[in-house]
Amino acid sequence: MTADVRPKPSEQRRPKPSRRVGPWVATGLVILISGAAAVLHSPWMSLDEVDVIGAVQADVAEIIAGLGIGDGALMIYLDTAEVEAAVASHAWVRDVKVSRDLPDRLVVEVIEREPSLWIEAAPAWLLVSADGTVLEHADRPEGGILLVEVVAPLYPIGSAPVDPSWAEYLALAGILDPGLAARTRLVLRGEELWMDAGGVDVRLGRAAELADKGRVTQQLLAEGIEPGASIDVVSPLRPAIIPPVVPAIGSTPGSEGEVDG
Repeated sequence: MTADVRPKPSEQRRPKPSRRVGPWVATGLVILISGAAAVLHSPWMSLDEVDVIGAVQADVAEIIAGLGIGDGALMIYLDTAEVEAAVASHAWVRDVKVSRDLPDRLVVEVIEREPSLWIEAAPAWLLVSADGTVLEHADRPEGGILLVEVVAPLYPIGSAPVDPSWAEYLALAGILDPGLAARTRLVLRGEELWMDAGGVDVRLGRAAELADKGRVTQQLLAEGIEPGASIDVVSPLRPAIIPPVVPAIGSTPGSEGEVDG
């Protein structure tokens, strides 16, 4: 009887990998890494264009230049978070996103704040956005939006004061149609707040519930009121239209209280 002494498949010796492969792999990796580094540090991967989208009031190019970033800056070292923070610090900027568009382009997408009202702050006027941020100081208002002729502190540009009255003015500006807001101004008469809404006197009373008062006023104006009449919305749930004063028969303007000599 002949015994089969061949080793089992699992016991067969497997060829050992050649030790000569290792050095070639290492060399290849070094070449790849060196090549990538060379490309990333080459003029081909250097800043050549800054594409600014959406910025009208904010000078983004000047802000970026202030960070020391200019043509030829290596894209690999551009800190997009730093650029975003710098641009976001501008009063007009509500939101910003910065991204690299390789090989040589930086994209800055900006959403700016919208002006909502002008408010008097001797010796200047403050342009204020809908979220309450002071956008600009000016010698006089340019018009086109609500005017608030109620003297406020001269808050610095970029600040967003926490003031109940301030919030009420902004709420009123937000509820009025743009066409009406452009022809409306708020004034103080004694201790009460009044509104000249396109030539119609509107009694508001305290600086409270101004959004509701503005909504009611707008509805009454849309329905139409008699020329010379005024509106009372001190209580916006019980508005009143005050008819114009009609001179007494036979009287002449300025004759009231006169005594014949």
